[in-house]
Amino acid sequence: MAESIAVRWSTVYAAFAAGPVDWTCYGGNMRGYLHIIALVLLGLTLLFDLVLWGAVPDLPEVGPLIARSAHSEAILASTYMALGGYLDAAIQAFHELGMQLMGDALSPGYARIIEDPNVAMDLVLNSNFSRGHGWVKILYWAPPILLVLYAVLFALRPKQVKLIRTR
Repeated sequence: MAESIAVRWSTVYAAFAAGPVDWTCYGGNMRGYLHIIALVLLGLTLLFDLVLWGAVPDLPEVGPLIARSAHSEAILASTYMALGGYLDAAIQAFHELGMQLMGDALSPGYARIIEDPNVAMDLVLNSNFSRGHGWVKILYWAPPILLVLYAVLFALRPKQVKLIRTR
């Protein structure tokens, strides 16, 4: 086992020592697949955001306060909550996961949110309650960024050039 790991690490070191990264994959150009990778990441982060934010209105004590604040301040969070509500209603396991993760991420800030419910979304998006809350904020902004990245990579993907056309 140790020898196979050593061989793998030596392969990795040799690849990096060889010079620039070769983006060929399966006999093709890896650059041609970067937009697909960005699209898959976009789908995964969007799904995770819908699961997380769809459960927010049902959080004990602070859920309705955050939802009301999101509807007036944060259109992206409001959209995640609206679409995620349907997803969480359809799949109960997603709802439970979203409740657990958002509850753990926001629980240190419950007192501040209850104290001033008008700025609940400001507290959710600009404060640091816990490490989990940091991930929630990163995932909140990931889909719009990945959408722009996907559009750029799709526009810059390599295209096949045909010099001679047949009729």
